[in-house]
Amino acid sequence: MGRTARLQRGDVACWVLKTRTDPVELLGGARAGTLERCLHRTYRADLVRAGDACLLWASGASAGVRAVGEVVAAADAGLRVRVAVRVLEEPVPRALLLADPALARAEVVRVPVGGNPSYLDHRQLAALAAHLGDGADGRTAWSGRRESNPRS
Repeated sequence: MGRTARLQRGDVACWVLKTRTDPVELLGGARAGTLERCLHRTYRADLVRAGDACLLWASGASAGVRAVGEVVAAADAGLRVRVAVRVLEEPVPRALLLADPALARAEVVRVPVGGNPSYLDHRQLAALAAHLGDGADGRTAWSGRRESNPRS
């Protein structure tokens, strides 16, 4: 069995940060704001940069995409990354991702117990955008931000 190729910045359109806690609770009752998430000590932590698109993935029985936003500051020495997010009016449940051929192979769906950060590739992010319902192409969910990360 061959080894999986190491993830590169150009492979990543959006970082996926998992949480067991409802994002509204993390934001102190607000539906938008800035919060910190912890990353696991892997090479991926070094790939996360300010300005990168991100989303919050709720774990557990109600698994799915709960909030979208962007990285405000790369991980600090304690592997905490600061993100600005907006909680979605309608979460995108895991079952919907499983039913979409482009999203069914997303890492967060295939390996739900994997550590932070996970990611969506460019094709997967485009498919997710179609499910967000925030506009014709879903990009307004990211407050008008671009569809993918720079390949720097």
